Amino acid sequence: MNVKRRNRKNMNSQVVGIDIDEEKSTVTYISPEGKVKENFEFDMSTDGYIEFTSRIPRETRIAFELDSAPDILGELII
Repeated sequence: MNVKRRNRKNMNSQVVGIDIDEEKSTVTYISPEGKVKENFEFDMSTDGYIEFTSRIPRETRIAFELDSAPDILGELII
């Protein structure tokens, strides 16, 4: 599959937007049609990350905003 075809296919996938903050992050889950499927918050902790991954399918594209606490994402990944 060429890159252009793969990218077009991805444009029709589910998307999650996350506003990452120090204690809680806010999630907006959007369908391929552009409709909001769900809004929720999760704690910035191991348990919160587990909750997030249990609610959002693995193949979902993710976009995030991280301007108030850039070290948080690194701590979560490590």
